[in-house]
Amino acid sequence: GNNSRYTPQEIATSVLSPSLLAGMLPLAILVPNWPWVRPFLSEKLSGLHLWVALAAIPALTLTWNTSHLFLGNGDMRRFNLLRVLPAALFFVFMLLLLLVESSSVVSMVVLWLVSVLSAACVATWLARKFGARWDFRLRGYLRHAMRFGWHSHLGAVIQYMQHRVDVLLVGLFLPLRELGIYSLAVS
Repeated sequence: GNNSRYTPQEIATSVLSPSLLAGMLPLAILVPNWPWVRPFLSEKLSGLHLWVALAAIPALTLTWNTSHLFLGNGDMRRFNLLRVLPAALFFVFMLLLLLVESSSVVSMVVLWLVSVLSAACVATWLARKFGARWDFRLRGYLRHAMRFGWHSHLGAVIQYMQHRVDVLLVGLFLPLRELGIYSLAVS
């Protein structure tokens, strides 16, 4: 964007569609390979919860990447809004669960998914500012951005894994319920 080679609309359009496509990769890989992958996953993990978590990845990726559009544009208000919106919505939904005195895992999982999907809808709506549209054809900007950013993204993923290795260890040694309590406490 600094050299004005690409328009904000091209950049935003090249963020929306690939965010969904990249976010769907874990599902696309696991669904056909499920019979072979399942034995390697912990028996502690419910298949339903895994599929819900994987289904949330495209929405999380879309929200995250759209927030960076605003960061690159210097709009810190919208950047911060998109960064905190999923957690804030989930917090509000959890308060509502407390009011109706419901504490089932299924209701919490559904409300978490609703909060993530709602934040992705808000991100898509806010991306209208740039003239973004859904277009799944690869553009010149996307190829250029991939060449520029693949190593940065790989480093970010590895750094995230390093910061969250504690969750893997807690999940390995303790029951899944304890892992849920731990992850909520850390958040």
